[in-house]
Amino acid sequence: MRRAVVYSLIGILLPLGAWLFSLSPLGNAAKTESVSLFAYDEELMRVYNPAHPDVNAAGLRGGELDEDALRIVFMGDSVSAGSSDVLAYPDILSQRYTRGACQVLNASAHGYNLWRLYAAYERVVRPIAPDVVVIMAGSNEASGYRPGLAAPIVEAGLRTLTTLIRDDGAEAILLIPPMAPPGVETFSPLWDRAAHYETFAPALRAVQDAVEGVGGIDVSEGLTGADFANTTHLNKSGHEKLADWLDKELIADLCGNGQ
Repeated sequence: MRRAVVYSLIGILLPLGAWLFSLSPLGNAAKTESVSLFAYDEELMRVYNPAHPDVNAAGLRGGELDEDALRIVFMGDSVSAGSSDVLAYPDILSQRYTRGACQVLNASAHGYNLWRLYAAYERVVRPIAPDVVVIMAGSNEASGYRPGLAAPIVEAGLRTLTTLIRDDGAEAILLIPPMAPPGVETFSPLWDRAAHYETFAPALRAVQDAVEGVGGIDVSEGLTGADFANTTHLNKSGHEKLADWLDKELIADLCGNGQ
């Protein structure tokens, strides 16, 4: 009889304990780790997984939409998407600007080239009517072509995307992807610092000449070799430094609290 009572109590307490653990910070962390941040998509290859706790109802990484806030959306490839163990710079900014004067959201994913970004803008970003779209993209096109061939391809993709954004009434800002100094592990054998700026600097100028009101920023300032995982991708310190720099140079002004 006593053993039966003990077993009954165990049967009650174990599920209760598991439920209470699921509500705790540790339980939430465990749930987050068990659910993949990205899900497969036939058109886009990867989209944010709506089952992940960090993904909102609109399908972007960040808080639920604040209808009264200035809406800033970052779009990019793996440089802006980070990894499972490194929070990317847009997500760091998103944690700082969740509600209030402005809200930062991330629509970046690994492997996104410019045509996938265009499709992602139409399908995921456009429906939420962003006020500002910040784009860091073109590395997947650029690193697959020899210097001299990449610039017109990157320029054409960025021009098409920024034209659509501007026609929708939003502000478009292009970020030149960061490039590591010499001595950092090479990400692509076709890609080096000279080829990087030979591609992105003229592409950015061409887009700004063709599309009225497009801003451009080189974000390599202040980054050192210690901030890169390889020539193209940032590590934890690099994402934190870039988030701090963009907060000071861009986001704070957009949100009305710049100095």
